[in-house]
Formats: sequence, C-alpha cells, structure tokens
Amino acid sequence: MSFSYQYPKFLFPGKTQFAEGKGPEDLKIFTRINSVNPLNWMKTAKFIARLKPDYVIIRFWLPFMGPALGTIAGKLRKKGVKVLAITDNVIPHESRLGDRWLTKYFLKRCDWVYYAF
Repeated sequence: MSFSYQYPKFLFPGKTQFAEGKGPEDLKIFTRINSVNPLNWMKTAKFIARLKPDYVIIRFWLPFMGPALGTIAGKLRKKGVKVLAITDNVIPHESRLGDRWLTKYFLKRCDWVYYAF
C-alpha cells in the first residue's frame, strides 16, 4: 500500500514525491493513501480489510503521518487485523508543536511497535 499524496508542498522541498520507473514485477503496489484526506483513510482501511490480512506492517517515520496511518491502523484493528509498526524518528530531531500528540495517536493504534533509532 503506497501513497497517492504524501506531503503538502510546505513539508516537501523536493521536485516530486513519486519514484521514477516501475516497481518490482513480483510485488502488487496499490497507490491509495492520501495523507491529508480523512475520507480516504477510511476507504483505504476498508480496502485493506477486504483483502483479509492477518496483520499489516506500517512504516512510520514522521509525526505528520500520525493521523492518516493511525486512523487506518485503528480501523483495521477493529476488524481483527493485527497492526505492526516499524518506526523511525519517533521523536523528530527538529520537534514541532503537535509532534508528540500525532505520534501517540498512531502508536496507540498499533499492537506491536519496533523503534529503530
């Protein structure tokens, strides 16, 4: 599951948010998650739940993603899906107002969290 829209321009200084070229041929990539659209988070969770996974693994690297990924994780847990998280930068080097709350929102909706430092 990948992002259709990752960052607003004020958070992304680069030229594009998308990788060039094709993905691996043996991997099905769904480009669905919109980081700023709550209706999309609900639809994405429903889409994943229909696939009937036993668990999902979510990569978390930025507090800004907390609401989107946390909502998806919470909805999946309500459907009985175990949510595992691999995290980087849980406490950002350049902390901003709201970072702790956004991170907690995500972490509380996971069954298991690995903190990569």
